[in-house]
Amino acid sequence: MSKTKANTYVLDLISAGADLAITYTSQDCSELARELSGEFSITAKAFKCDTADSKEVDQSVQKIKKGFGKDVDIAICNAGPFRRMLGCVRR
Repeated sequence: MSKTKANTYVLDLISAGADLAITYTSQDCSELARELSGEFSITAKAFKCDTADSKEVDQSVQKIKKGFGKDVDIAICNAGPFRRMLGCVRR
């Protein structure tokens, strides 16, 4: 799946009211989560997670479930700068 296609799926889901958990490895995405929460009237939260570490992924899933108070319904794996690509998708 291309990164642009993955971003389009995310935008479609949050436009329909889906809540969003954003994972990141180095650059904190909390600001992006706040922006998307406001713009789309959803709950978006950022979680640090090294997806190359399976234990960390398991721990992050638990943190996400606790943070939202529900299970994860959909996971879209998309390594790349969403903020930069978001502008490309919206055009």
